[in-house]
Amino acid sequence: MAAMFEEGRCVACDGIVPNGHQPDCPYRKAAADAMDSATGIAAPLLAGFTITLIGLVVPNPQHLRWTGWSLLLLTVSVLMFITCVQAGFWARRSRPEVDPLYSRSVPELDASYVLWTRVARETYDVAIVLLLCGLGTVVAPTDRHDRFQSWTAAGLCLAAAVAEVVWHFAGSRSRRIRTARRR
Repeated sequence: MAAMFEEGRCVACDGIVPNGHQPDCPYRKAAADAMDSATGIAAPLLAGFTITLIGLVVPNPQHLRWTGWSLLLLTVSVLMFITCVQAGFWARRSRPEVDPLYSRSVPELDASYVLWTRVARETYDVAIVLLLCGLGTVVAPTDRHDRFQSWTAAGLCLAAAVAEVVWHFAGSRSRRIRTARRR
């Protein structure tokens, strides 16, 4: 079930977005919950996976086509995931805990909450793209054996990275349009 907004109002409860949802609105905490899941579950899990992948790359450089690029992309991806987790922590720290009955009395979110959620969202998206690119460099073939399958896997990783970039910019554009409509 996706939230629907028109002219800065929630279609489900007719509340003024982002903080004016009615207490029984199903979308009242959707954005905060999504951010908590991304920064508290997905980012740490993907960071651990990426660190494990780096652990497989380091002792076997002869089996990779672009060892240096693989390590660089995966390392920066891990750093972005860690930054995302930290930004999520700071966002949760500055998120106002408002009783649902008084949610209309909070006109705007705290500026630090908006900043840290944006940092978390941006670093998460960059980390995903870097992870996909790094994974593509790891699976690229080094010899003639299984070249087609390996290049296909690398191409799929690159296509997924491009799709993630397009998805990110489409979402950013949508957020800018909604923000401009509210003003």
